Amino acid sequence: MDGRRLSHIIPKFVFQHASTRSPSGYLRTNISPNKRMQDGPKEYLLCAGCEARFSKWERRLSEIFKRHHDNPGQTFAYSKDHSLAALSILWRVLAHARSHPELNHLTFGSDYSRTDLAFEHWKRVLLGDADHPGQFRIFWLWPDHFSSGPPDINRYTFHAVDFDVVASNRRSFSVAHLPGLFLIGALEECERGEFRGLEIAFKNARYLASEKKIAPYWLKDYIEGKMALRKEALSSISPVQSAKIDQAVLDNPEAALRSPLFRSILHDQNLEN
Repeated sequence: MDGRRLSHIIPKFVFQHASTRSPSGYLRTNISPNKRMQDGPKEYLLCAGCEARFSKWERRLSEIFKRHHDNPGQTFAYSKDHSLAALSILWRVLAHARSHPELNHLTFGSDYSRTDLAFEHWKRVLLGDADHPGQFRIFWLWPDHFSSGPPDINRYTFHAVDFDVVASNRRSFSVAHLPGLFLIGALEECERGEFRGLEIAFKNARYLASEKKIAPYWLKDYIEGKMALRKEALSSISPVQSAKIDQAVLDNPEAALRSPLFRSILHDQNLEN
């Protein structure tokens, strides 16, 4: 990929849509909670041709993402373009991690050789040289609002963005969390039964919201760990920035009441223990 450009790891449409639905018009990250953002992190990953290819798929995925973020829990049809968009995000998350071994992801340390096969095979799929991810399957979960779970689970699920490489001693996954969507890619072979109802097909298919779904237990630990980091980060927001948030709500209370964040707050208040 000669002539690589500065590319979004998480597509720009995610931040554009989520920030416009935020009462303040901005998002805040766990890393810099006192900095208001309308865009996400970037990395030199893609050439101009790949950037154009990914953008075409992202436009298709953005339509589903926007509908679900505003009205979660819906069944929808999708095509291979949507699947390729999801794979492109997970590949970028992995590429970013591989280019920064100093981050020491869990058991990886600085050795990412365990991810070589998945990285190269996913690249072949994205370039059109393979039809599907094969053993390096990818999955997605489009949740409705949770009626039980840890405090603030809905606020985290529908108002946060995270990405990471998650590893144990024998398995590893690329993970991307967009507001209202979890994407997971197997970097080593995994059991399909761990992800019932979540595997992404690389053909015309349907995501059935009412179908029973099973996610691996480590995903729960991952989410709770990210929630704890988010809570700690938000607790460090300065009085100046806190006042800006309050003023944004006061300036446009009707928009605040219609926002996905406010709906999530209401659902969190009604959580069952």
